[in-house]
Amino acid sequence: MVNYCPCCGNKIEDNERFCAKCGFSVQTIQEEYSPANNGLSIVGFVLSFFISIAGLIISAIVLHKTPISKRDHAFGKAGLIISIISLVTIILSIIFWIIFYFLILNFAIMY
Repeated sequence: MVNYCPCCGNKIEDNERFCAKCGFSVQTIQEEYSPANNGLSIVGFVLSFFISIAGLIISAIVLHKTPISKRDHAFGKAGLIISIISLVTIILSIIFWIIFYFLILNFAIMY
């Protein structure tokens, strides 16, 4: 199985401990990554649609713990992006409704 260096993206074979291109220690990444991150990445991705803050936190954890070459890293990145978009949308809609409420309130007072 061919892995990729998380720093430079260079191909690294299973028996190599260091990246030949940048010298990054790959052994620590292979030890840190566990299949449990797979479930965590999917949970973070799904939560980002419904509970944005929880999705944001879990997706950030997955991004931190998962090597770039793994599929879970992509789920983590997608969950992070969706969570940020959701939070920005929620904040903008709250600001809109506050402004709208005060405009209606001022309009009612004027008449």
